[in-house]
Amino acid sequence: MVDKFNAFDEAQKKAPELLSRENKASKVNSSAQTNKRRETKKQMSLMFTPTHKDKLNQLAKQEGISVSELIAEWIDEH
Repeated sequence: MVDKFNAFDEAQKKAPELLSRENKASKVNSSAQTNKRRETKKQMSLMFTPTHKDKLNQLAKQEGISVSELIAEWIDEH
């Protein structure tokens, strides 16, 4: 019974972080959907080292968005 309580307690501690990620992903998706109405996407090919490719995938996964959305977000910030 104590293990279930500890798991629940840990989940409550992580909840604000998870909600923050979901809200950010929701805002990005909302922004991306607005942009989709304005212009269509074009395919582009980029070359990365295996290390940079893995890091890019990891960063996108941490943010809860695709690599394409992550790069678009970075471009929009600059």
